[in-house]
Amino acid sequence: DLRIIWFSGEELGLLGSFAYAEAHQEEVESRVKLVLNIDLAGDPIGRNLMMVLGSKELMGYASGLLKEKGLLFTPSLNIYSSDCMPFSVYEIPSINLARVGGKALFYGHTEDDIAKHTNQYGLQDVYQAGITLLSRILNAHYYPVMKEIDDSLREKIERYLWYSLLEKPELKWKEKYRK
Repeated sequence: DLRIIWFSGEELGLLGSFAYAEAHQEEVESRVKLVLNIDLAGDPIGRNLMMVLGSKELMGYASGLLKEKGLLFTPSLNIYSSDCMPFSVYEIPSINLARVGGKALFYGHTEDDIAKHTNQYGLQDVYQAGITLLSRILNAHYYPVMKEIDDSLREKIERYLWYSLLEKPELKWKEKYRK
């Protein structure tokens, strides 16, 4: 299954994505395996970033696929303050694509945060990266992405969610075998 969802209320506290994850909790826990989040895109000047809230293996897999297509994104394993965060409560990994560093960033979250500061060149790499990742993952004979998030990110997720929700979050992660 592929579901494309646009969330609203991100800047006000991820209102749309939190509401969706909560309203569809059973489905989110049982069926959602990965979130592909495209957050900032369109600035003709800037650099491409890929923040993976998941495992080191997922970061290597996604980074390799993009390099194979000539799409250069700087990868990092970290949390990302965007609509992927409510899904991290259920240990659902995410790949977050963004293009940052240009002048459009100065207009973010202002009344001038409008399309005239973007163009096709600024959208092209992020769009192609999203299509590449979705195409390979959805057409794989075996699903190539483990539904897991690196333990090193757990405390960061808890701190972020506690700050966002103003209450201690309850992460619904599966117990892992530990020595």
